[in-house]
Amino acid sequence: MKLKRITNTLALGLALALIAQAAPAADQVYRWVDGQGVVHYGDHPPEGVKATLVGVKPNTVQIASPEPASRPATGEEAADPEAAEPAPSYAEQSRLDRAEKRRQQQDEARKLQAECAVMQRQKDWVEPSPRVIVEDEEGNSRRLDDDERLKLLEAASAFLEKNCR
Repeated sequence: MKLKRITNTLALGLALALIAQAAPAADQVYRWVDGQGVVHYGDHPPEGVKATLVGVKPNTVQIASPEPASRPATGEEAADPEAAEPAPSYAEQSRLDRAEKRRQQQDEARKLQAECAVMQRQKDWVEPSPRVIVEDEEGNSRRLDDDERLKLLEAASAFLEKNCR
């Protein structure tokens, strides 16, 4: 049993040594043309044939990068950082447009909510009291008459009815 294991180990070691020795020879490729004009390639040219050594790169795997290779920035590109970025795809542009539209709608909703709060305070201030004192642009105080007070109350109520439900 021990002898079999030793033999297998030696055989494996010998096979690995032969493979390792053959690997550098695989980097040498010769090119020659036979008597009929056919071009041949191989690691050993036939005897008596003029062959030339061809430089061959070993097999390599290259993984394509989704990002383009970066270039050194010129003066214009350094000044404008967005110039170096590629244009967004159609799907990405659609997502950006939808997100921008959502932000605008949220901003409008916040503004409307603030206006509703102002109108509600105005209605609560004007409605119960027949005597409403306001200050004009010059800082002078004056009392609204009933028609002015009712117009202000109707405007606030109409705005609340239309926009703030």
